[in-house]
Amino acid sequence: MRTFMGRKLVLAVFAASFAMFMAMAGCASSQPAAQSASASSSEAAEQVADVTIGQESNTAKTLVMKNATGKTIDTVALGETGTEADSLISLEIDGGEWADGQTAAIYYEPTGASFFDIQLTSGEETFMLHNFNFEGVENIEVMMEGDVAYVTFERGGSVVSSLSEEMSIHDEAVALEEAAAAEAEALAAEAEAQTYYESTPTYNEPAPAAQPAQTQDSCVEGGVVLR
Repeated sequence: MRTFMGRKLVLAVFAASFAMFMAMAGCASSQPAAQSASASSSEAAEQVADVTIGQESNTAKTLVMKNATGKTIDTVALGETGTEADSLISLEIDGGEWADGQTAAIYYEPTGASFFDIQLTSGEETFMLHNFNFEGVENIEVMMEGDVAYVTFERGGSVVSSLSEEMSIHDEAVALEEAAAAEAEALAAEAEAQTYYESTPTYNEPAPAAQPAQTQDSCVEGGVVLR
């Protein structure tokens, strides 16, 4: 009886130890597995990319995007939607430029945000892609309509375009700029008118000359001579 109970105790201890070992092994292997998945994603992106943008790392996410703007892109910067332009994170372009027709693998560090703005520059021109959610998108192309940049992509089997949203944002910005310019022009005209008024001499009509006092001098035949 004691031998049987002893065997049961040994088996129980062994089972518990084995379970703990497997749990620890699973925890230890989870991080390398995630890193391996990230590396596989990066490798797949690089296989279809003509240029890389940003810094590859174990934590970086990858966005594959084609330049269909008809322009050569000189700089790329990215940040959470609403970030001021001068606070966006600049991403280095391998080779210094992203030519029209090239597909880029863009590496960026996740921040927990769902929506991002991307700023692109080409020479003296600057374009902005607004409110872009990168999750679950494929076959991304950045395009131009006049001076407005937008993206087309596939999500869930459907083709999506951000042109309408980008045009609305652009038109609103133009309207605000025009209103600000009109206000500044009105203020300048008012200031100019005030300056002219203050610098123009005021004309005062001269007072009439004083008449000399008349005095009685002497009598002359039939009258009085007045001076």
